[in-house]
Amino acid sequence: AYRAEIAAPRRTLLELLEAHPQAAMEFAVFIDLLPALRPRYYSISSAPTVTDDAALTVGVLDEPARSGLGRYRGTCSTHLAAVPEGGTVFCLVREPTIAFRPPDNPHRPMIMVGAGTGMAPFRGFLQERGALAAQGVPIAESLLVLGCRDPEDDLLYADELARYDKDGVARLVTACSRVPDKPRRYVQQAL
Repeated sequence: AYRAEIAAPRRTLLELLEAHPQAAMEFAVFIDLLPALRPRYYSISSAPTVTDDAALTVGVLDEPARSGLGRYRGTCSTHLAAVPEGGTVFCLVREPTIAFRPPDNPHRPMIMVGAGTGMAPFRGFLQERGALAAQGVPIAESLLVLGCRDPEDDLLYADELARYDKDGVARLVTACSRVPDKPRRYVQQAL
């Protein structure tokens, strides 16, 4: 019963309390029962050599709750989406455990593969290469294979990526999985 009625539909503590008012408790007790929020990690999607600002590429989680009651909204992504332009976000920038950066030598091509917001660091890599090319530094053309559902709806940074493709910074190959009247295509097929 627990698995079928609570665990599988991922009913929240609040939903259970609303469904069973006889289990009412003081607010402080309710707060104590909540698990601690885990930190959310996002990749920086801008090049430090191009801008002093750090850009993040975040998918805002907002979908029907599995329980069938209301909507499920990501805590951090919803908060970030609500911050007004020019607003302040307090965060911690953590050094990655493995070096994940573009090659120091701009003559070395890069092959980048990602889907959705997973392309975030590659945007920063391409910004850096694009800035070098604009300064007249010869660069190797790179390849970005990018997956999305439908390029009309969720191809992130489409104009920016098209410019990099046109300027010879990186060849863009898209693999789209939900374009109406077209077969599904995934990044592994595009490779």
